[in-house]
Amino acid sequence: TGYYGKTATEAITFGYSVSDLTKASNQISAKDLFTSLPEGTSKGVDCNGSTYLINMEMLQYRGAATVATVPYSNLGSCLSSSIQSSWTTEAGKHKIKNYRIIDDDVFSIKQQIANRIPVIAGFKLSDNFMTWNSANVYSSNTTYNSVGQHAYHGMTIVGYDDKKGVNGAFKVVNSWGSNWG
Repeated sequence: TGYYGKTATEAITFGYSVSDLTKASNQISAKDLFTSLPEGTSKGVDCNGSTYLINMEMLQYRGAATVATVPYSNLGSCLSSSIQSSWTTEAGKHKIKNYRIIDDDVFSIKQQIANRIPVIAGFKLSDNFMTWNSANVYSSNTTYNSVGQHAYHGMTIVGYDDKKGVNGAFKVVNSWGSNWG
């Protein structure tokens, strides 16, 4: 929600180049956004996840600091008491004005992408996603035995290509890196 969703909207708004997006100062920190969520049910059991709405509300009212200020390393505690005041000050510079829930159909998603609005979406991931590391069109299988806490995961849809794959494909980015998933 923060790292790709908010980073993508800022890239569009400010006209960032690919080179600009390699700079930590132009990337929104997933760690800051997650840490800023209130303790309890909004962070899941043992800080293992959150919901889109609470993240969007936090981006609207607080914002999120950049990776330059809050790197995604030394994760430590996810308690909001570990937030430093400098994080909150910077977060105020990276808020969203609003958000909306769209219909979960291909047309609605393509319409948002065509209007240069990235779509944050939830996916139920199957086992083959965990070892996926290809630029080919991903097609889920229906086995959910080894996905664990990653069974439901948020990613950002940033593009589509009607000519790719059998039925066309969406370009989806995931904050886990390029080695898997």
